[in-house]
Amino acid sequence: MDQPSWMQDPVPPPPPTNPNMNHQTQVDSGGTMGAAVRSTLHMVNLGLTVLMGFSAVVGVIGISNADIMDFFLGTYLLLFAALLAAYEILRLVPMDRPQEIMRKNFGW
Repeated sequence: MDQPSWMQDPVPPPPPTNPNMNHQTQVDSGGTMGAAVRSTLHMVNLGLTVLMGFSAVVGVIGISNADIMDFFLGTYLLLFAALLAAYEILRLVPMDRPQEIMRKNFGW
C-alpha cells in the first residue's frame, strides 16, 4: 500500500541551469538606462547624506543655551545620515562582511 502524499519525501527542485549564476545576475536591471538612473539616485542620496550630516553638525555647534532637545535632534540626524551613507556606499562598493552585518541588524 502506498503512503499518503504528505508522508512521502518532497520532490527536490530542479538544479539551476547555470550554477555560476547568482541571484543578482538573474534580476532584470532595466538595461543601461535603469543602471544609469539607479547610479544617479545613489549619488543623489549620498549628496543628501552629506547635507544631512552638515546640518546636524551646524545645529549642534549652534546651540546657544543648554537646550537638550536640539542636541539630541542633531545627534539623531547625524546618526541617521551615517546609516544612510553606509547603506549607499555598500550598494555602490559591495563588501561581504559589512553587508552581512547590515542585513542581519537592519533587515536589508
